[in-house]
Amino acid sequence: MLRSSWQTCCSLWGRWCEMMPLGTAFVGLVILFGIIGALRGWAKELLVTFSVILARFIEFVMLNYMFVVSDVLTKMVRDSPKNWFYARLLLFILMIAFGYATTSISAALGGKARKEKLQDTLLGFFLGGINGVLIAGLIWGFLDQEGYTLWGIIPPVDSAWIGVVQSLLNDWLVGPPLFIAVMLAFAFVLIVFV
Repeated sequence: MLRSSWQTCCSLWGRWCEMMPLGTAFVGLVILFGIIGALRGWAKELLVTFSVILARFIEFVMLNYMFVVSDVLTKMVRDSPKNWFYARLLLFILMIAFGYATTSISAALGGKARKEKLQDTLLGFFLGGINGVLIAGLIWGFLDQEGYTLWGIIPPVDSAWIGVVQSLLNDWLVGPPLFIAVMLAFAFVLIVFV
């Protein structure tokens, strides 16, 4: 029996299971993060955006400038890509969890912003969607770099989604663009939040 490209054999159960395409999961996560952002407000979502940038910055610094850690991580990248995927995922989950754990800074600013409820909700939805693209995009990029060998996930076959994967943050949020993003995040926190 012929199966479409989005169906694969589940080796765990030994039978055919239907898999959701990664593109559909990506869009669903972006919408979910947008709804969460609308409920939380723009100030809290901005801190999540900054935590994603900070997580990427920590990874970059550990790989390139912390020599003892860099040697261990470089060896892990080369010898055990699956462990490298899990190490990166753990770093990003921890930083994003701290970003979602609201602080007194975002609570104080969020209280002021709640006076303009519609504006706060719309901007929160927009920033939440951006966070969805950042978070789901980074994880999808990690999966792509790892080769889709985890959890029975198959790579996208549609050329449009392949282009999306190639333009995810793993390619452009490194080096000077990453430093500029960190600079803007720190400047924004100092100017607006403090």
